[in-house]
Amino acid sequence: MISVLQAQELIDRQSGSLSPETVSLSRAQGCVLREPIASSEDLPPFDRSAMDGYAVRVEDNADELQVVGEIRAGQAIDRELRPGEAIRIFTGARLPGGG
Repeated sequence: MISVLQAQELIDRQSGSLSPETVSLSRAQGCVLREPIASSEDLPPFDRSAMDGYAVRVEDNADELQVVGEIRAGQAIDRELRPGEAIRIFTGARLPGGG
C-alpha cells in the first residue's frame, strides 16, 4: 500500500493538464477554474452585514439600546445611527449610514 501523498504524486505525474479555454458564462456551468480570478472592484460596492444581527454604534456602551427599525438585503437607510440606537440588520444588507 502507498501513502496518500505518493498516490497524489503518481496521479499528478500520469495525468496531463488541460490547456486553458475561454468559455462564455452560459457555457461555464460544470467547468473548473484553472487559475485564480479577481474583480477590479468590490461587488457590491458597499460595506454589508456578514450575518443577521443588530447594527450598533461602536461608541455606545449602554445596557439597553432602542431598536429603531430593520434593514433587509437590498435595502438601505440614509442616516447614521444616533447614540443609544440599534437597528436589526439581515445578511447582505448595507450597513447604516453607507458604512
